[in-house]
Amino acid sequence: MLGPDDGVTLLEALAPPAGFQLDVAVGTSYTLDLHALLAVPAAFALHRDSGDGAGLTDHTALALLEALRSYAGRITVFTDAGHIALPPTAAGGVFGFLEKTVVPVCAPRGGAFHPKLWALRFADEDGTLLHRLLVASRNLTFDRSWDALVRLDESDGPGVSLAPLTGVVEALVDMPATRVQPSADRADTLRDLARTIGAAQFDLPAGFDTMTLHPFGFRPGSTREWPFPRTSRRTLVVSPFLTAGALRRLEDATREFTVVSRSDELDRTYATRLEPQRPPAFEVNPHLVDVSDDADVLSGLHAKVFAFDVARSRSHVFAGSANATTAAVTQNTEVLLEMVGSTYEVGVRRWLSDDSDPTFQRLLTPHVWGEEPPERSAVLVALDAIRAELARLTVTCAVTADEDGWFTVHYTSDDPLPSHEGAVLWVRPLSEANWTSPETDHLDHTARTPLAGLSSLLGVRVTVGDESIELVLPCAMTGLPADRDDRLLALLIANPDRLVRYLLMLLTDRPDDRFDGALREMQREVRQRDSYSLSTVPLLELLLRAQVRHPERLVAISRLLDVVRSSPELRDDALLELWDRLAELPSLDGPQ
Repeated sequence: MLGPDDGVTLLEALAPPAGFQLDVAVGTSYTLDLHALLAVPAAFALHRDSGDGAGLTDHTALALLEALRSYAGRITVFTDAGHIALPPTAAGGVFGFLEKTVVPVCAPRGGAFHPKLWALRFADEDGTLLHRLLVASRNLTFDRSWDALVRLDESDGPGVSLAPLTGVVEALVDMPATRVQPSADRADTLRDLARTIGAAQFDLPAGFDTMTLHPFGFRPGSTREWPFPRTSRRTLVVSPFLTAGALRRLEDATREFTVVSRSDELDRTYATRLEPQRPPAFEVNPHLVDVSDDADVLSGLHAKVFAFDVARSRSHVFAGSANATTAAVTQNTEVLLEMVGSTYEVGVRRWLSDDSDPTFQRLLTPHVWGEEPPERSAVLVALDAIRAELARLTVTCAVTADEDGWFTVHYTSDDPLPSHEGAVLWVRPLSEANWTSPETDHLDHTARTPLAGLSSLLGVRVTVGDESIELVLPCAMTGLPADRDDRLLALLIANPDRLVRYLLMLLTDRPDDRFDGALREMQREVRQRDSYSLSTVPLLELLLRAQVRHPERLVAISRLLDVVRSSPELRDDALLELWDRLAELPSLDGPQ
């Protein structure tokens, strides 16, 4: 179980095993926080740190830049097109590295795109591949909620195959995106991941002897039978959101029924039943709920777990993204992992017992029934409908280079903008602070910006009365400079001192470097200096060492120095002369 402070646990679950690095990753999320997405490349990269903490302290900002540059192309996140959160302030620059990572999609069956899954492939220097699967209830956000996560690593020996994973990843690639499609190369890489992870064998979690993956709604028109056992002796449902129809079906199939949910959901769902007819119900102890001042930050219970004790002392436990709602099975796109084991080890009473440590039961308190909460206002329902229309709106972004080195960016939509009585719509590119209201029923917004402000992410705000929503619409961008990422990196480095520090980081901070005593001593001496330059950092020695031991490290350096030549604020003639002379050496093959 992930608590409100355990966002780091999700990032730790993404980090590669020792001796491996990320090859490719695909993730899914219903809601997406772009700042949380920034942390994902760091999870894959910062495990390379030298181990004593000094490198991370000195180079955090530059290390994050390198993580984005190195890993953003290997990560793809599919997310519900209407639920990408808008950063609270104007943000450009660094988010440019993430634009191709985010693929906004709509659920093929018309509901919510709601799975929370990570399919990962790692590789070592010999080309050995290892796979990992994360099935969770947590979105890629900074929500302050209690969630559940199952981590499955590829087995060294016999394990369990989760063949449906192939279909899940392939369906994501084929899923109709509203505005942004994965590039052909990215799609090919994801299809290869689908092939290899579908054939992988995974270790079983403790207490279970078999497992099955249940995907819902990944293809248009797809139907899925009720995944849960038809009958059971005991049933435990842990779900933050409920509907009466789904609960009735679960209750009718069991002798003993227990439900854990949010207080308001329990009162709303069971409002039509007399209290003696209601099942045993629990909620997360309010003293353990970390309530945020931000209304958009989810708190309280968010885990989804279903446990069933069936015949022959066997129990089935389901974990994943699906709530105990009818829409979860009939309309949404969801994933559940079914795990089966003995009732003694993983059954309902085990979940609700305080004998084990840690125990789920200690998080709970009996629910005290109250009045039915009021229904959502008509304004909020209208804003939900507008959000759904915006999610399906096709927006394009055309970039034109101007003579003064700036760019003109034109955002347009083919279809009209959503309309509602009393609704006012505003837009701004992610890198701008000021909002503009479209003058027609179609989007037609033009902005001028320097390179660092180029953004395919368009912020949208809709207000109706005193209520409002904000979201980000990724746009299909054309006319982007081919070297935009390298030029953007140069701008973010900002000055020659930071450039040399960045080069130092590229040439060191690899796992095998920690065993090089001479290099470690050199790093300690460099960190004690007040500035970084050719006179204080032995770049010549490090470049020659890299050429002999790790020539692949010079590829990124060559590309970056090509940008430096044309960047007055970064240009360092002594550094460029050093590089040019090294490139002329017969033993230096040079980056290709």
